[in-house]
This record gives sequence, C-alpha cells and structure tokens, in this order.
Amino acid sequence: MEVITLFKDALKYPMKGWNKLLILGVLILISRVDKVIISFGIHINSISTLLAVTIIFGLIALIMSFFLSGYSLSIIKKTINLENDMPEFEWVKNLVDGIKRFVLNIVYLIIPFIITFILAYVTGTLGFLIQIVNNYLTSGLTTTLQSILNSAPNFPIVLLVGEILFIIFFLLLYIATARLAETDSLVEAINMINVIKKIGEIGWGNYIIWLIVIVIIGFVIMIIMNIVRIIPFIGIIIGFLLISPYMLMFYSRTLGLLYNESK
Repeated sequence: MEVITLFKDALKYPMKGWNKLLILGVLILISRVDKVIISFGIHINSISTLLAVTIIFGLIALIMSFFLSGYSLSIIKKTINLENDMPEFEWVKNLVDGIKRFVLNIVYLIIPFIITFILAYVTGTLGFLIQIVNNYLTSGLTTTLQSILNSAPNFPIVLLVGEILFIIFFLLLYIATARLAETDSLVEAINMINVIKKIGEIGWGNYIIWLIVIVIIGFVIMIIMNIVRIIPFIGIIIGFLLISPYMLMFYSRTLGLLYNESK
C-alpha cells in the first residue's frame, strides 16, 4: 500500500463508527474532567479537598488511559487481521491489554534511560546536574545557564546520546506495540531482534516516511484542537469529545496498516 493510500484509509477510518468515536470521547472527557473544571473557572481553595480531588481524578485518568490504550491495541489488531470494521468494546480485555502496553512502554523506555543515567554518572554530568539544580534554586536562571556553558563540556554529549537512544527505542516501541497487538504476547513484543527484523520487512524508508507524515498530521490536528479550545466553555469539551478520540483511532489504524507492509 502506498503511503498516501495508507493515510487516506486511516483518515477516513474513524468516520466508520461515530458511536464508538463518541464513546471513546466520553471516556477521554471523563479522564480529563479536571481540566474541564479548570476551564470553567472553578477553583478549590481547601488544600485537603484539592489533594483528595487530585488523587481521585488521577486514579480515574490512570484507569481510563489503560482502557483507551487497550482499545487502541484492538484497532491495531483488527487492522493487522485485514478487518475494516471497528472492534467492539471488551472492557476487561481492553483494560488488561492497556496494562500490557504500559509494561511494554516501560521495558523499551527504561533501557535508554538507564544507559543515559550511567553515561551521565561516569562522565560526571549527573553530579553537575545536581549542582545546577542547587544553583537554580539559589542563584536564578541566568547564573545557571552561564555555569552550564562554562563548566559542563560533557553535558551536550550526554544530552545528544540520550536523545539518540530515546529516538531509536521509540522507533522500536511503535513496531513492538503492533507486534503485541498481533501476537497478544509481551514476550514476543519485547523480543527486539524480531522487532528489528519486522522493521526491515516493512522497510526503513517506508517507516521513516510514515513517521514524518504522522508527526506533520499530528501537529496540524494539535493546532486545530488548540484553536477549538479557544471557544469559551465548550471548546475544550469538543476537543476531548471528538478530536482526541479521532486521533486515537487514526493513529491506531495507520500503525496497523504500516505493520501490514511487512507481509
């Protein structure tokens, strides 16, 4: 499938099930209800009440994020299986799949974090960063920036290596997510050798083009969402209710279509 055809399919896909899109929108709205409340100018002055509300909303957001992530995985799976209809909601399975995906994210992202942490420790950058935090708290931003420029020759190197590592592992993570959807196995998804082989079958060129287009489309939709949010009171609700679930469906569909390029 050509890249243009792939994205045309994915852009139309959410329109096939308005009822499911709206259900997802309601769930996203529930998970972001704290931001909706703030947008209406409602403030809580009591610290104890604020803490309780924060914990409750945090737990709701966490549970909803697991479910939404799991439903996204089911869209990817349907697409990989060459099915064009939207998956039904399977509340327990979607929740479990979301937790699996969360674990997968941790596995892939903790590796570059550990490597960067070790490199920062060995080069002395870690100790310097601690010193920078102290300088910022005591001397302000200008002095802190000057001390970075004058005293941290290894800082740019560690930062560059860390960024490169995170980019590489994010590239692996996208395909690992699709592999998790296909196999329902965390072990298979964590097998990085097979993930790299799968990317090779897709074609690194196709993969990079897909990623660039995804970033561009995501940026455009983000601008649209920010414009919509300017609308008093209902703007933020429209954004969470329609635009956010549309993006979730679009991204999931396009990742499944990309994965099928390996077949």
